[in-house]
Amino acid sequence: MCGIAGFIDKRKTSTQKEREYIVKVMLDLMKHRGGDAYGNGIENFWSFAKRRLAKFNGVSRKTFLLHLKECEFRYNHKHDMLKILERIIRNKLG
Repeated sequence: MCGIAGFIDKRKTSTQKEREYIVKVMLDLMKHRGGDAYGNGIENFWSFAKRRLAKFNGVSRKTFLLHLKECEFRYNHKHDMLKILERIIRNKLG
């Protein structure tokens, strides 16, 4: 749970309801990911997400969940990202 605590700043998150919603979303993301061969999928995900989000030097509350969802997608599809990008490009080009 310490990974979650690092993303919630009570001084910047205005209401208890908003904090509860952020925690719910984070837990849902982790629940769907599950563990890996070593049983530490949550730690691996949060390590990945923290490294990725650190590149932005902070994100606004308005876009945080979108950034988190992008981290989830990238983490869950890290082995087939090139195929996905190729499919997107082919669809755009017609």
